[in-house]
Amino acid sequence: MSPNSHFNFTPSLPLLPLYYIMIIFCAIESLSAFSLLLYKRFHDNSLLWSDRIFEPITGFLLWVVLHSSFRICYLIFVAFNLMPNAFILRSIINFSGWAFVQFAIATYIAGIFKAIPKLTFHRQTACKQAKFIPAYQSVLFIYWIFIITVGSLIFVLSCLRGYFQSINERNSFVISQGILLIILSISNIVFNLCLFKYGRLLVALTQESVKLTNGRNEPYNAYLKKLKTINFALMVIVSWSSISFLSWAICSIKVKANFDLPTILSFITNNCYVIMIMAAIIGIIRGQLYPKDINDADMSLSTISNVRWSQSSIVQTNSTIET
Repeated sequence: MSPNSHFNFTPSLPLLPLYYIMIIFCAIESLSAFSLLLYKRFHDNSLLWSDRIFEPITGFLLWVVLHSSFRICYLIFVAFNLMPNAFILRSIINFSGWAFVQFAIATYIAGIFKAIPKLTFHRQTACKQAKFIPAYQSVLFIYWIFIITVGSLIFVLSCLRGYFQSINERNSFVISQGILLIILSISNIVFNLCLFKYGRLLVALTQESVKLTNGRNEPYNAYLKKLKTINFALMVIVSWSSISFLSWAICSIKVKANFDLPTILSFITNNCYVIMIMAAIIGIIRGQLYPKDINDADMSLSTISNVRWSQSSIVQTNSTIET
């Protein structure tokens, strides 16, 4: 469920069906992401890890599997009142689930920064200046700084939150929870800005390439639709969650509400995540339905699906589509 400001984590009886629905939805998301990850890893031989960083699509799917698995564990703990006194463990599982989806989106955004420089229309001309794109080493550094910093902060603060809950220290509990929510909200705001600027830029550049070369070719149009779907779905996720987390950071400090309100918000937030992530997964699956090997001469397009994190690929080259 969404982080809330109460020590009583047992939902009222009328709201229990909401937890069962959330568990089912998260299970569907987890199985879908895990199945697709296995398919891409062993059938398509897609790499999971390359040159000190996760690959964009397979890395995204891995983090999504971890996110949904931790959400399922936490929701089961709450719905069936398991280990009611394990406050620290519950808190860690709760916020780790939200942290993993942050890492999934960060992995995809890192792939965007890698794909854009390889597109023909991104290159600087006499009439157009190329937009600033961080270099490979900068992307690598920022990515791991984000993973380590946010991961460490969330782990430490979630431990403190659980500890303060166990000793019934409400003020300290609220402060630690508020900081956690603000960290998640700020991360989502930054993600939203990146997706709005660079995600839309990748879509626009890809669309120009498709129109110029094979605008009527179904595989390319399908890839473009997939790209738009993933970008839109992630923008909805980060937009909603940034508002949701920030609102609860304020409400947890200012308002002493009953348990029903955060449960309802939790239901909306979880389902929003599941629906949008499933939309992204379906977009990836659609890309699997089309041929993967297309002649270099037919298309000068580098996609987010075939980005390889290696220093040798920094040079802007034309490559084939792998959807």
